[in-house]
Amino acid sequence: DVPGFIKIIYPYNPMVGVVDGFRWCLFGNDFPQACPLDWKHIGISCAITVFMLIIGTWYFRRVEKNFADII
Repeated sequence: DVPGFIKIIYPYNPMVGVVDGFRWCLFGNDFPQACPLDWKHIGISCAITVFMLIIGTWYFRRVEKNFADII
C-alpha cells in the first residue's frame, strides 16, 4: 500500500498525466491492475506544466541578454 504522503504529492508530478494516460490507453479499465483514468491527476499535471512553462519563459526572457556570456 502507498503511504498517504505519496498519494498527496503524486499528482503534482507533470509526468503523471502522461504515464496514466498511456497506461489507460494500453490496458483500459479491464486490466486487473489498471486504474480508471483519473482526470483530476491529468488536470493538475497540465496546470503544473503550464505554470512551469510560464515561469521558465519569464526567467529566460529576463536573463536572455547575458545568457551567452555566462555559458
